[in-house]
Amino acid sequence: PVSALLEIEILGRLAQLKGFQNRPNVFSYRWPTRSSEKRVFEYYWRGYVEKNKSVLAAAQPFADPVVVIADVSAFYPSLNHQLIGREIGRALDISELQPDERDILAVHLTQSVAAGTKGIPIGPPTSHVLANLALRSLDEQMQSLHGSAYHRYVDDIAIVCEKGEAGKVIRDLT
Repeated sequence: PVSALLEIEILGRLAQLKGFQNRPNVFSYRWPTRSSEKRVFEYYWRGYVEKNKSVLAAAQPFADPVVVIADVSAFYPSLNHQLIGREIGRALDISELQPDERDILAVHLTQSVAAGTKGIPIGPPTSHVLANLALRSLDEQMQSLHGSAYHRYVDDIAIVCEKGEAGKVIRDLT
């Protein structure tokens, strides 16, 4: 219980930091909206529901819409630790923390990475934060190409487009 409470407090702190904010089109982990919120799984469900509503809304302007759906195969077990470490550092740098607070958060985040050179645990909220960091570059690229038609929940990607554009969207993702 103590480690779960500590994780909730750390996640609450990360939620306030500029370097850890989700992009509007990323729904994997929705940070608490009030400091009194302590139910971790509520954030997963909220993000999932918001993503589905956003995909539906994005399809409305299209004459013949389709949703290209992709899933990153073996996502959590395949995440590269060097990439995660680099993205943790980048997010902490953007956040302009004091050195001692930066070190505490860095230790917590890097301890969440499984032993070895690849993979992170599936399930803990910190894993969602690390996953969001690992996919930040993809999010930036896809949003620049597809704008608000691009949506992501963990490793599940949905891009709304006209039916005739689906092939191009698939090539962009590949």
